[in-house]
Amino acid sequence: MFEFKKVKKKWILAAGGAAVFMFVLVSMVYIPLVDKMDEVRRKVKGIELRVKEGLRVQMRKDQIQEDYNKYRIYLKQQDYSDQEIVGNFLKELEQIARESNISVISLGPSEPEKEERDYKIYTASLKAEGDMEQVMNFFNGIRGSKLVMKVERFSLAPKAKDAYELKLSAKISMIIP
Repeated sequence: MFEFKKVKKKWILAAGGAAVFMFVLVSMVYIPLVDKMDEVRRKVKGIELRVKEGLRVQMRKDQIQEDYNKYRIYLKQQDYSDQEIVGNFLKELEQIARESNISVISLGPSEPEKEERDYKIYTASLKAEGDMEQVMNFFNGIRGSKLVMKVERFSLAPKAKDAYELKLSAKISMIIP
């Protein structure tokens, strides 16, 4: 019986030692190893996402280049001084007016440019005369212009009491990024 207790004690001691050894092994080796593997997995996932995004951009390179060439004119405007930009803006308005056959009475910058977060807004005031078709052609010309322009407000009134011609007064703005 005495020997049985010694053997039992040895087994309990061995089992306890093995349990402590396993606890130390798990907490000192296994858990840090698993944490390190999770960290490596997260880094690999991040790198994979960046590589996928890079591949997506690379696949669309031609489309991006085409879009860049299409909008380069707007970016080129940034290199000009404010006076040159206003001059180009007014020239473009005159050209559109000429193409739509309206008679320009007065055209000039209406207020100093406004600087927004990422762009500047330039405005011009226009007084012109023409029939309804010519005025609509003028508005369509502004909408289809290579510059980013829009009619902020306008008013139309007959030139005379029973006249077919209209007087146009408009405020037109242009945005430069």
